[in-house]
Amino acid sequence: MGGNLIDCFTKRLLLQISEYSLPSSVIVPQIEKLLKEKAPLSLIIRTDNSPEFRSYRFKELLEKYKVTHESIHIKHLKNPLLYRI
Repeated sequence: MGGNLIDCFTKRLLLQISEYSLPSSVIVPQIEKLLKEKAPLSLIIRTDNSPEFRSYRFKELLEKYKVTHESIHIKHLKNPLLYRI
C-alpha cells in the first residue's frame, strides 16, 4: 500500500509512492523536485496527517515555495473526492 501525488485539475500522476510510510527525508526531496518544475504557480498540497507531512522539514519546504498545505482527516479517506476543490 502506498500513496500518490496527483494533480487534481489535470488528473496527472506526479509522484507514485510504493511504500506505506516513508520518512520526510525521502518524501521532501521528491516533492521539492516537483515544486521546482511548477514554480512560481500558486499551489495547494492536500495530504493526510501522516508524520512525514507534519515534519519540520516538510513545513520548511512549503514555506520556501509559498505552498499552502491542507490536511484531511483519516476518517474521511473513504471518499477523498468529497474534499477536492
